Amino acid sequence: MSETIKKITVTLQTATQERGERTFKRRVGVEGDSKVYLGIAGREFSCRLAGNKVPFQPGDSNTFVFGGDPNVLDAPINDPQNIPLAEVKPHPVYIRFEPHPYDDDNWCLERAEVVVEASGKPLRLHAVALDGEATIWLGRESGHTVHLA
Repeated sequence: MSETIKKITVTLQTATQERGERTFKRRVGVEGDSKVYLGIAGREFSCRLAGNKVPFQPGDSNTFVFGGDPNVLDAPINDPQNIPLAEVKPHPVYIRFEPHPYDDDNWCLERAEVVVEASGKPLRLHAVALDGEATIWLGRESGHTVHLA
């Protein structure tokens, strides 16, 4: 029997401001507005926190837990448990920003980290992007996706 995913943790750091002349434009995290997704193991998981916390505010670091002890909205339909660990490597790991359909919405991502924990031995896979001085704008004119692995 193959190992299965027990838990996926993704931490996303929103930049405080852009280093150029562009203004920080975003509406991410307000119900009905822009959405952020983690793509891994051949599917997507919605990065929305349970409760009333609005993520992705400038300077925020938000951690989303899928699977064991989840903190995401709609945890049962965003549950990676029982997905074979072997499904992680053949598929890209990415963050996708889906802008509000009626706004010129942009999100400036400063850092992303994904950790996958398996059900057997404590195997941890890390995919880290944008460490250091780099940031990336995601939006209609700059693209919606940043690949981590």
